[in-house]
Amino acid sequence: MGNVRAGQLQEFADFVLGGARSEEVRRMGRQVNAATDEYAKAYAGRFLLELLQNGYDAHPRGSRGGRVHVLLDEDEGEWGTLYVANGGDPFTWENVKRVCELARSSKVVGEGIGNKGVGFRSVLLISEAPEIYSADPDRLADLVDPADPTDLADPADVVDPAGAVDPTRPGGRELDGYCFRFASRSDLEEFLAGEPDAREVAAEFPLLQAPLPLTEVPPVCRELAARGHVTVVRLPLLEGTARTEVRGRLHELARAQVPVMLFLDWGTSRGTCSPRRASSSGRASRSRTGAPSSRSAV
Repeated sequence: MGNVRAGQLQEFADFVLGGARSEEVRRMGRQVNAATDEYAKAYAGRFLLELLQNGYDAHPRGSRGGRVHVLLDEDEGEWGTLYVANGGDPFTWENVKRVCELARSSKVVGEGIGNKGVGFRSVLLISEAPEIYSADPDRLADLVDPADPTDLADPADVVDPAGAVDPTRPGGRELDGYCFRFASRSDLEEFLAGEPDAREVAAEFPLLQAPLPLTEVPPVCRELAARGHVTVVRLPLLEGTARTEVRGRLHELARAQVPVMLFLDWGTSRGTCSPRRASSSGRASRSRTGAPSSRSAV
């Protein structure tokens, strides 16, 4: 199944990259770039909340096992790497296509928190190379109890109190579904190799448009999947200022739980938002588990 999904991603990416040659598409690309800049600035400082909202919306209404986990690994990569993982429903093909389209998403108006689908583009302020790793939606469906499809495994089933992961215990997932990064401008320039205006066309190409398949799942993503998460967004940070910005947002999230709860009503019985920093790894993380409500906001 992984090869089939990788083939879908590559075919779609080739279609998008191939269209970059046309003058009409280049004109539209310039408009998309301008709109992306506008949206990114409008969502400045909200990238973490937008990612949390997306993770929230992946859970079926009434789910008792909702969870979102945020982890900043400052030692991974040149400037650190941010991970946002969630339970609920994995990425479907419709999700893939929609996340690549500006101001559109597979959310129905009134379903979940938002419906514009532009919030994800706020990550461009901290990362130019987002990656998404998700479980196979068909395989995961086979693991869900048909008598109670919302009864997903609790993270406590796969993580001991000390935080060690035991993938052999119930609740562990494999990220064997849609796993991809977004084509960069250098990818397009390579795709158009030999054409005289390849560099100019690539310079106008909008980011987050063409999904390129990834075949290797990073260790931290595998760890988060073993904890029961079905989708992980991986964000290699742009520079030191991006890392400082992420730190600040994580600290705000830890301190200001009430405002976050206005959007993410996970319930109070098991809700937690506590910092965890391992001095040896340079990691800081925030987790929240509980049951998402049907509350929605725009």
